[in-house]
Amino acid sequence: MPTNQSDFFLIGDSNASVIARAANAQGYTFKGRAIGPGRIFDTDFFTVKGDRFVMTLPEKTNNVAPDSFFDLLEWKGPILSTVGFNSQLIGQTVARDMRIHGLDARNLSQAVLEALVGNWKAPALRFYSLLVERGCDIWFTHSPQRFPDLYFDVAIRLENILRQRLIDLGVSPVDVRAATTDSEGKLLEQLHSDLPRDQTHGNIEWGGLVFGDFARQAGLSA
Repeated sequence: MPTNQSDFFLIGDSNASVIARAANAQGYTFKGRAIGPGRIFDTDFFTVKGDRFVMTLPEKTNNVAPDSFFDLLEWKGPILSTVGFNSQLIGQTVARDMRIHGLDARNLSQAVLEALVGNWKAPALRFYSLLVERGCDIWFTHSPQRFPDLYFDVAIRLENILRQRLIDLGVSPVDVRAATTDSEGKLLEQLHSDLPRDQTHGNIEWGGLVFGDFARQAGLSA
C-alpha cells in the first residue's frame, strides 16, 4: 500500500508523465520526474560528481534544476525509467534516411540495427550501466508503441534491441505490450492519449497498466 514517504524514483521522457499521473491517482508518491522530450537522452545528459547524479541538460526541459536527481545513485528503493525509449525519433530518422537513398528500412539487417542502437543510445546505455554498477534496483518500460506505418516495423525492432541490451545489463523490464497492443503490435485505440493532436503518447489508463506492473514487481502493492 502507499506510504507517506516516496515510494519510488521516476526518471524519463514525456511518456513518464502519464505514468506519474497514474501513480498519483493511486495514492503513490515518488521522487524525480518526467524531464522532457526523449531526444535529450540521446545526448550526454548527465555527469557524476562524487555520489551525486547531476543532469547536464542540453536544453531547457520542464525547468528541471541540475540538482533534481542528486540522490538518485543513493536511492534505496525501486527506480522506474523510460530513458532511451523515445523510439519515434530513431525510427523516423532511419526510415527517412533510407528513403532518401531509395531503400527500405525494413530490409536493414539485425547487425546494422544493433550498431545503430549501440551508437544512438550510448548515453542511455551508460546511464543504465551506471545504476546497475551502483547496485540500484531499476526497471525500464517500453514506449506506448504508437508509430506511423512508415517506420513502425523498424521502430519496434530498434526498441526490442535496446530492451535486450538492458536485460543483458541486469535491468528489469516492465512490459505490458501483450495487454496494451493489438495483433499487429500497435497500441490499442482506447489507450491512446486523450489529446486530439497527440499521435505519440498513451493515456492515463495506459500509464496505470505500466505502473501497476512495476508496482507489482517492485513490491509496492504488497
